[in-house]
Amino acid sequence: MYLNKEWRILTIGDGDLSFSWSIFNDIGAKHISASVLDSIPELTAKYQDNQLVNLHANQITVFDQLDILNPSSFSPTLSKSFDLVIFQFPLIPSFSSKAEFDSKGKFDKNTLNRQLIWSFLYQCFDFFLDPNGQQLAYITSKDVKPYAHWNIENLNPFPTKIAFLGWMPFAQAKFPSYQLRNVDRDKVLKSTASKTYVWGKANQDYAELNLKQSPKFLANHCDLCGKGPFTQEIDRQIHQASFAHQRLAKYERLWQNFLDDNHVQ
Repeated sequence: MYLNKEWRILTIGDGDLSFSWSIFNDIGAKHISASVLDSIPELTAKYQDNQLVNLHANQITVFDQLDILNPSSFSPTLSKSFDLVIFQFPLIPSFSSKAEFDSKGKFDKNTLNRQLIWSFLYQCFDFFLDPNGQQLAYITSKDVKPYAHWNIENLNPFPTKIAFLGWMPFAQAKFPSYQLRNVDRDKVLKSTASKTYVWGKANQDYAELNLKQSPKFLANHCDLCGKGPFTQEIDRQIHQASFAHQRLAKYERLWQNFLDDNHVQ
């Protein structure tokens, strides 16, 4: 993960705040703000080992109860204030009851996780990022299913203004103070192959990031899974008829239905 120490960085949904602390403590970034979905009492009750005290001791502001799906939860001081916003391993919490599930309109988890990511990107470029700054958004996600089924590269709310720039490997070993935690409880998870996906302002040079390109955007490749290249049309047709491709195509239809139902262009 490329991080310039001079950038103004905001972390979103940093459960136990260990990623924000690692950016400051291990990487040496100078201008950090952190946010969590929980209230401070909920955070300290859920994660006995957290970095709230360390962040406060270093004058790093922590914004609690910031819900990326609810703009009314954003502090006005966060508006147009950052060069980079980072969401590490976004994942919707488990439903606590059938009533909560029903309140979500019975959308499947694939769709709801896409909504979370889409909303994050929307709010980054609409609210959090300084239009005169670097204008970068990072999402780190596991490179395994079901996460790989979210088609993260194509969840762009502003296709004419921002661009998916590519991805870089996420090496957790470079962030020794960071603990990957369960979203619902105090459990440390094992590190697994992960990618940091990157979006930025269209037509701006981000060569210093040294990003890798997604095969989904290469000629003669599947735009849902990146398989290919297909040298003959029959090979593409066989792939598109496969169970794996059909499953991804179903997720795309459900996502498009969600966008249509919510009148999103």
